[in-house]
Amino acid sequence: MNYSCAQLKQMAKQRMRGNFPHAILIMLIIGVASSILYALMSAILGFGSFSYLSGGYSSYNPSFESAVLSLISFTLITLFLSILETGDSRFYYNVTTGRPSSVEDILFPFRNHPLKALGIQCLIALIGVACLIPLYFVLFLSAIYPNPGIILLSFLVFIGSMTAELFLMLSFSQAVFVYVQNPEIGVIEALRESYKMMRGYRVSLLYMNLSFIPMLLLVSITCGIASLYVTPYMSSTQAMFYLQVSGQLPPEGPFSDNGWFYQQNPYNQGGQYGNQGPYNQNGPYSDQGPYNQNGPYPDQDPYNQNEPYPNQNPYDQDGQYPNSNDREQDGQNYNDPYDIPNQESDKKNKNGQSLDGYENPYKDNYYN
Repeated sequence: MNYSCAQLKQMAKQRMRGNFPHAILIMLIIGVASSILYALMSAILGFGSFSYLSGGYSSYNPSFESAVLSLISFTLITLFLSILETGDSRFYYNVTTGRPSSVEDILFPFRNHPLKALGIQCLIALIGVACLIPLYFVLFLSAIYPNPGIILLSFLVFIGSMTAELFLMLSFSQAVFVYVQNPEIGVIEALRESYKMMRGYRVSLLYMNLSFIPMLLLVSITCGIASLYVTPYMSSTQAMFYLQVSGQLPPEGPFSDNGWFYQQNPYNQGGQYGNQGPYNQNGPYSDQGPYNQNGPYPDQDPYNQNEPYPNQNPYDQDGQYPNSNDREQDGQNYNDPYDIPNQESDKKNKNGQSLDGYENPYKDNYYN
């Protein structure tokens, strides 16, 4: 079952109940760390260097060495912050799956193959830049040879580059979540898994991202104050979307506020929810389901279809009715329920004649 964008948002809000304080604290930590690092870079290399790198106006004329140091510093800070952002994704993954979550989740990449986290972020960024290289080249040509043909070509290349970048960014958008779920996976394998997951879901993700535009406008209107709610809400919805494309959401509700999704769905049709679903259609219904279709039905089912029926069934299919109904099919009867007179001691021979002198009125119809 594919959940709609509205349903994913609703489940995300449900999971975020009680987790907003941690989410806001993580967002503030990343923001403060970013401000401090850029301020230190500006203080060490000079305000003009930072202004030059960021495109801001400054009367300071930086040297080549200063520009290179600024570029290197800016890159290192960006890589460090990207690791923190990966830890932020780990936090929302834990929240949406009902796992224990805390502010310490932002340190998850540092403890679990940080180079892989960096590799995924860097490779995605390089792919985005590579998609824009043809555009830069055509824009350079249009600046040198400004004619209608080059301008038209620039427009077509711009459309093609932006389309290719959008397609690839949507395709690899889940690679970070693949890593935070399984940090042992390789960088290329994470990108490959993300690409496979996103088949048939690219438009859905694009639509979901566009649906947040009104909230982003609200953030701008409130000078960023609304981001304390909007950012965690968007991030948790993104994590919920990952659970859907990776097949971790149950095929049907209901959902409760507590516990992992696997415990919410009592009817496990896919077999991947283990012991949490009491009715597992792909395997034995051990302990949880009283009716085990794969046999036998120990203890839970009084009617064991795989023979024999010990204790539970008084009628044994092998022709013997021990203890519960002592009537054998060979013509000899002990405590015959059809022998109305003298049932406690009545015994008969094979011809149906009563041994105690009483003629059985049912012998012609029953024993012959």
